[in-house]
Amino acid sequence: MKFIVTILIMGLVFLAITFSQQNTTAVPITYFDLVQPGFTLPSYLLIFFSFLAGIIIAGLIGMIERFKLAMKASKLSKEIKGLESEIYELRKKALSENSRTMPPLSDQNLL
Repeated sequence: MKFIVTILIMGLVFLAITFSQQNTTAVPITYFDLVQPGFTLPSYLLIFFSFLAGIIIAGLIGMIERFKLAMKASKLSKEIKGLESEIYELRKKALSENSRTMPPLSDQNLL
């Protein structure tokens, strides 16, 4: 499996290198007065920076969603433990009330 992943990564690196070699045209960048006039970037860098920004934004959104799901899972886990405890107590109570017809109360009978 590691061999396949290595081959895929090498292929992506090869594509990135060939893409950057073929797209070296300088692109002027302007944004109000925040960027100095005459500032240029090669087109491949502009595309790579945009791609990287997309990956970072998607990663942050994914982390927020995972955090929300982890919090919900924790809450539901606590609720399950509480309900299991309630079931255990109810079974214990029912078995103690019917102890005349049942064998002596033990943890084996509660499960």
